[in-house]
Amino acid sequence: MTPHDLRKKLGDGTKSSKFRLTITRPTIQLGETVGDDTISFLVKASVLPGKTISTTEIWSQGRKFEVRDTAEFTGKWNVTFYNDDKFAVRNAIDDWMYYIDGFKFNVSPYLLNYGGIDSTGIGYMTNMYVEQLGLKGETIAKYELSYCFPTSLSEIPLDSASNELTTTDVEFTYSYWERKD
Repeated sequence: MTPHDLRKKLGDGTKSSKFRLTITRPTIQLGETVGDDTISFLVKASVLPGKTISTTEIWSQGRKFEVRDTAEFTGKWNVTFYNDDKFAVRNAIDDWMYYIDGFKFNVSPYLLNYGGIDSTGIGYMTNMYVEQLGLKGETIAKYELSYCFPTSLSEIPLDSASNELTTTDVEFTYSYWERKD
């Protein structure tokens, strides 16, 4: 294969910096300072979700055969957000987590979620979307992660000798994902 053949097969390729994240906010109030477009705009880094199909062995006439078993989703999704001058995204995630498990009364009014129905906007879970974009901004691949909620909000190191923008790492948990065409 020549470099010309490779270039022809590869086309323009994809860049890891070309992506879009969309969070459909749950019914809980996540603060008035953050909108869905703000959350999408302030994303620094994320990942496309993974999946593994496990196998099991069966034996027939003294020979071992590997066959498919269950699909396992990683179930964890990490996103890094830039912090704006109002801490809008960080405060929204912090509020979301508080509503899931408020320490004040050790009770959440939002534990209504899982009923085998669409998770969009019900209680504390929601659906999220991550898209790989082409060089012209068109969607090449879109993934819907279902029954998502934040499970970890990172600490933010403070340093008087630094002049860098701060970021917040959030780990979301989800039940499964589907590729949307």
